[in-house]
Amino acid sequence: AGAEARPLREVLALLQWTFPAGHVTPQGQADYIDGSCLVYAEERLLDVVDFRGAHSAVPASDGHKASSASLEWSAGRGKAASVLHSGDVMSAEGGTHAIRIRLEDLPAQATECFFVISAYNCRNLSLFRSLSMRLLDAERPPRLLWHFTLADARSSSAVVVASLARRLGAWSAQGVGRPCGATVRDYTPIEAAIAPVQERHRRWRRRGALVLLGALWASGRARPAVAATEEGPF
Repeated sequence: AGAEARPLREVLALLQWTFPAGHVTPQGQADYIDGSCLVYAEERLLDVVDFRGAHSAVPASDGHKASSASLEWSAGRGKAASVLHSGDVMSAEGGTHAIRIRLEDLPAQATECFFVISAYNCRNLSLFRSLSMRLLDAERPPRLLWHFTLADARSSSAVVVASLARRLGAWSAQGVGRPCGATVRDYTPIEAAIAPVQERHRRWRRRGALVLLGALWASGRARPAVAATEEGPF
């Protein structure tokens, strides 16, 4: 019971797939699946980490930004990175992406880490065989936090699979399962798929203001405003 109650500190996202039959697109391009991690502070995207590394640490050579990430915080690079991507680990049959997240190294304003898979060329995840993504407690790898399989992918080009969300200081895994038409070349559709999920932060801020007003009223620290009149005191 004590082990289960221990808070998450480090998570491993493990993406594995087998190449589609034929292994190449009609244009003759080898096809791959990409795993990405998007770190959010409520509705604001802080940084994106994919096979290229953290976008904040490895800017695009052509100057094109693949996302709207503010880059006010960086996931870092190398072994010291708070979010580290393995890059493409390939075999003759398929590939693997591993993303390690050190939750204690994320900034205080970080609220979610979203995990996304996308088909690089064919834009159809259902063509890949043995597709799966698992979220594991990296300190206890047998402990499975979330599991996504080919049956969940359908024929979309990308899926926002799951998230790690911070609530009251503790992190937990949550399923998302929102398909969209996107690749790592342009995260705009992925951000649009995530936006409705993040709307809860805006709703909470509105509700929080009402809760605070109610508490002040109950404690006698708030009073209704009395409209001034044009009449004098007599």
